[in-house]
Amino acid sequence: FGFLTVLVLLVAVAAVGYFGLNGSNVAVHEYERVSDGALKVVEADRNLTNMRRNTLVYVQSGDEDALKRVRDMGKTVRDDLVSMEAASTAQADREMIKKIAGLVQQFMANLELIVEARTQRDRAVNDVMHPLGEKLRVDISELVDGGVKNYDMDVAAYGGLAQEGL
Repeated sequence: FGFLTVLVLLVAVAAVGYFGLNGSNVAVHEYERVSDGALKVVEADRNLTNMRRNTLVYVQSGDEDALKRVRDMGKTVRDDLVSMEAASTAQADREMIKKIAGLVQQFMANLELIVEARTQRDRAVNDVMHPLGEKLRVDISELVDGGVKNYDMDVAAYGGLAQEGL
């Protein structure tokens, strides 16, 4: 009878140990899922910040490499959001991810509007303003030369000021 009692106690200890470790296993897997999700959120945030920074570089300088980086990062962020949505278990999290994905899509659409506006601006500057500025420079130079030749120093002075403004 003593041996049977010890055996039952050993089985009880083994069962408690098994179920305790199994519970720990489940908790560790849940922690892993949550930490992976948090890491993906931080990466998405970092990528969005890089997209904004490169967009600013493109707007200010017209750097095509910055534009390419924004477009590439946009694809990466969209793919990350799709995988985050698939891995999410809570409906509220999925809705938030869908909202963020919509905002990223809107950002990318606005980027294309910026690219179009920048192209139009560059065309206006190069095709209209530069030739007009050159023509003004030539005309003002002729006025200054005419003023100097006719000893009309007011015209020459004002012409010189106008040239300085160009």
